[in-house]
Amino acid sequence: MPIARTLGNCLSADTMSLLHQRLGAARTLDLLLRADFLGAEDARAAGFVSAVTAPEELEEAVADTVRRFLSQAPVTMWAAKEITRRLRRSGLPEDSDVVEAAFGSADFATTVRAFGTGARPEWTGR
Repeated sequence: MPIARTLGNCLSADTMSLLHQRLGAARTLDLLLRADFLGAEDARAAGFVSAVTAPEELEEAVADTVRRFLSQAPVTMWAAKEITRRLRRSGLPEDSDVVEAAFGSADFATTVRAFGTGARPEWTGR
């Protein structure tokens, strides 16, 4: 989650809620403030991915997963995903003011301009 050193924007309340549920508030904040990455095994342990596969086994693992999904009831899979989505989003705080402030900031505009040139932005906190 290196946005604090790359884009200078923010995550939505929906995304933060998911991270808090999976990683806990302290670990989420630590990753964001340090602009650190979550490793593959940590992502698996937190439930962000169901498996970690060696590169040479990836194609076979994907094919097996696709075959399994295609053999199961689509409506059941859709319902499970939709209810999970609704449960996760229930009770989320309003975040449009925070998202608007971050994406509308001078820092974010500077970063977007710098991105195309490869230049490192200078943060001003505005």
